[in-house]
This record gives sequence, C-alpha cells and structure tokens, in this order.
Amino acid sequence: AGYGGQGSVMMVGNVVGAAYGSISTPTLPGSGGGMVGGAGGTGGTGGGLVWIEAPTGTVTLAGTITANGTAAFNLHGGGGSGGGIYIQCRKLDGNTNGWMSAMGGAGSSSGGPGGGGRIAVTYDPAYQAGTRPGIRFWTSRSTGGLGTSSCPTSRTSQDGTLYLSDGALLTSNPGDNAFNNVNLFMAPSVTNLALDSLTLRNCYLTIAQPGLTMTVTNDVRILIYAQLGFAGQFTCRSLYLTNSGALLAQSGVTNNATPDYGALFTAT
Repeated sequence: AGYGGQGSVMMVGNVVGAAYGSISTPTLPGSGGGMVGGAGGTGGTGGGLVWIEAPTGTVTLAGTITANGTAAFNLHGGGGSGGGIYIQCRKLDGNTNGWMSAMGGAGSSSGGPGGGGRIAVTYDPAYQAGTRPGIRFWTSRSTGGLGTSSCPTSRTSQDGTLYLSDGALLTSNPGDNAFNNVNLFMAPSVTNLALDSLTLRNCYLTIAQPGLTMTVTNDVRILIYAQLGFAGQFTCRSLYLTNSGALLAQSGVTNNATPDYGALFTAT
C-alpha cells in the first residue's frame, strides 16, 4: 500500500500501491495492503488519521502519536501504508519523549512492504522562532517481509513526507533519531534556509523542498549511520562524513531545464 510514499511490488501481477493525498494537509488515513487473489492473502491495515486543531494555542507533545500501518497478516499479503498526522497550532512544543510516527508495515514473502505516511505541522513562524522541541518525526517505509527468489526483501517501498511551515525545527543539532526516513517539505514561500551549523546522528533526512537554497555558515557533520539528501543548492564551509554517514544529491530533470541539475553541492 502507498500513501506518503509509493508501496512496493507484490510478487503476483506486480501490483504497486500509488502515493496519494496532500503533503501540506494530510487529512486522509493510510490504505490497506494488497493481497494475491485466490491465494488467501490478507494485507496489513493502513495507519489511521490524527487531526489536532489549536490554531491560537500551543500543542505540547511529551508522548507518542502514531498512525502506523501494520505488517501483512499472512503469506500473500502486502504491508499497510503509514497514515496521516495533521497538527495546526500557533506553536509546537515538547521534549525528547515526543514522537510522531506514520510508518509503513512489512510485507509477506509474496507481498511488498507499505509506503510511509504523511505528517504535517503548521504553526506561526513568528511564535515558533527560537523554539525547537526535541520531538522526533518518523515516516519510514518498511523494508519487506521474509522474501523469496521472485520477491526478495530488497524490494522496498518509499518513505513518507513531513511538512513544516518553515525551517525553525531544523536546528544545528536536531538530536539522535530526530528524523527517520523523512522527506521534508516546507511552505512554498521558503526558498532560502540559513543555518549556523548542522549535525545529524542516526537520522535519515531528505530535504526535498523544490528550489531551495540552503546555506550552512560553518560545518555539516553527518555521523553514525546518518544520511542527508537534498535537492536544490546546498553550500557549507566543511563536510564531515564518518561511521557510515552519507550525503545524497537528488536527481532531477536536466534536458531543457533551468537550472540544469537536480542538486548542486558546494563545500567552500
């Protein structure tokens, strides 16, 4: 099943769960996993929908909000997709116990895994400025089930999406596991993002904002199984990659396009 990210392929018929819904206003739940007709397969359930409205107040999260899809129930089922979490507030606050999760469910040996869901938090940038709660955001795809020769576990689905009003929640050091397989989008008005420095540990984050120019005045450190992907232009002073850290430049249309690259990275 797909939602924020596309679901993976089932062994029979190459059925794919398409992505759907809105990045900025995810008001739909996830979808259930597919099943192989006549084979008795049962797909996993899709994650639900959590919708919180506090447009003039503060939403404080010190616990867990989950809208996760479940794994396939038996041999010939596909995993359910992650669901939706939509929060409207004046300000988001919380601590390191805060966690929003909309992850996909694993597939069976004959069924593909579910795609990640969608999380969106809209706030007033003027009130959010200077406050970065230690909340974690997870929209991870699943990596599959047991696998067979015709449907190996390497068939993975796609990660989900996270939408924020601006870059206020992406500080110099978001903390361990702050982002787990997240494709980050921001309001269309955000075309420039400036940070003093950036350190990621055990984070898998893709800054997918179209046309974004990101400038880090000092160092970017991607440490201990962390991964940073980006589109647009990204400039920093120095780049450090250690302990399986990775920097990924997103591909893009180049034929007759302006600019003629998907991503441009510069270390000064």
